[in-house]
Amino acid sequence: MTKPKPTRSDDAYVDDILVAARAIHAYMRGVTQERFVRDRQKVDAVIRQIGIIGEAAGHLSAAFRAKYPGIPWHEITKMRHIVVHQYWDVKLEIVWDVATQGTPDLLKRLEPHPATPKKG
Repeated sequence: MTKPKPTRSDDAYVDDILVAARAIHAYMRGVTQERFVRDRQKVDAVIRQIGIIGEAAGHLSAAFRAKYPGIPWHEITKMRHIVVHQYWDVKLEIVWDVATQGTPDLLKRLEPHPATPKKG
């Protein structure tokens, strides 16, 4: 007999997304693109957090995603699929764009959410 999957709320997934996005923001602070692509640990750390964001986004309810139509949910989950299942084809230029542009935008859009954990 298989165990039922534990259910989590949208708020819990949003919390996961925000924590991962903030981690990316911290990892990228003061880092140039040239330094980023040469720093394997930083690349690996950012890719890991992108995977977490995509996994959590994939578990959000359709009703929740509909409340935030400006967030590219499909692209977020697709990026997770690429970094996990097509890891050999990850383009660091795209990871850079996600880390420096996509993630800050995601934070701006989601931080007013009631599930937003307290900073610091």
